[in-house]
Amino acid sequence: MFVPVWIIVANFVLIAVLLLWSLSRSSSGGDMLDRQRRDAPPAVADEHAVMTRPEVVDALQRGRKIEAIRHVRAATGLGLKAAKQLLERHAPR
Repeated sequence: MFVPVWIIVANFVLIAVLLLWSLSRSSSGGDMLDRQRRDAPPAVADEHAVMTRPEVVDALQRGRKIEAIRHVRAATGLGLKAAKQLLERHAPR
């Protein structure tokens, strides 16, 4: 059985292109980590400055913990859990 040479060459080229494409996709696994680091909220540089903001202090004095958490989140960009932990670390008992 005779197979034309151009069909064999075309198959090899197709296999090489697919192989290179799959290798380039698997080596870009760090892109997701880079995107997560870039999109993450900035670390709170001065927790004391956030906790002494007038709106946070006022909310805590009135016993409105949820409102204080909202203000901490707005000021820092932290998530709900992190803002609550920050508030609990620094709130007066």
